[in-house]
Amino acid sequence: MSIYFNDLEFDMSGNDIQKFQLNQTELMFVKPLKTIYRLKKYKSERQDEWIALKFHKTEFGYFRTQINQKHYYEHRLIFFAYNQDWDISDCSVKTNSIDHIDGDKKNNDIENLRKVTAQQNQWNRTKAKGYYWNKGKNKWQAQIMVDGIVKFLGCFDTETEARQAYLNIKEIVHMIP
Repeated sequence: MSIYFNDLEFDMSGNDIQKFQLNQTELMFVKPLKTIYRLKKYKSERQDEWIALKFHKTEFGYFRTQINQKHYYEHRLIFFAYNQDWDISDCSVKTNSIDHIDGDKKNNDIENLRKVTAQQNQWNRTKAKGYYWNKGKNKWQAQIMVDGIVKFLGCFDTETEARQAYLNIKEIVHMIP
């Protein structure tokens, strides 16, 4: 397959290419280049060409672009390129979130992306520690949230014990199939 950039032809054979349509715009994701392109069609006799989409970092660390006056996150576009039966326009965070498995918002490799619920997406948070110092009891207290309910895990003499109690139960209840 050949594509055109500024009237120059490039051979793309040997690359992992995913073509897809979004809002009547033809898009293409080239995996080795980690770049998404849109097809720019010319009304003149000039050869249609592929233009790389420009992404801007949001205040939350995600990368976003605009296609036909609608904003899209890069990780959602890449997931859609490989899973075109998935409804990208369903923005319900409760049931249609895309999670970065390793927690790195810059790592948009398809192998690092998965569809999850909002609750499952929270399980990947690296800043949640699950324990705190309880002044009233003068002990470390551990807890975890399961199905919207905070579960008490106990009070501990050391921070290390409280942390380990949280991590042990997290392995069991925060598993994403």
